[in-house]
Amino acid sequence: MSAQKIFTPIGAATAAGANSAAASNLTNAEYVLVTNTADAGTEYLVTIEIEATEGVRGSFYIAGQESTIVKKERLDQIFAANALVFFTKVSVFV
Repeated sequence: MSAQKIFTPIGAATAAGANSAAASNLTNAEYVLVTNTADAGTEYLVTIEIEATEGVRGSFYIAGQESTIVKKERLDQIFAANALVFFTKVSVFV
């Protein structure tokens, strides 16, 4: 059994921008809840870009009907391959 993360939403859930031009830093979010609302088995790529699109910091796939919390630099931008992925700025308790 994996440990549950305890978090507080501190922003509204918003549909992900689908490319670099539509990426957002989610009001300087450091922690982002990433939720894929697509059907199970439908994966979408999530990409985090270094501030001012200086390159990709990292990327990962998230499966349909799954959520995870991602830590990023506050000014980094985040986007996903489809608007069925939602981002929420959160505060995480360790």
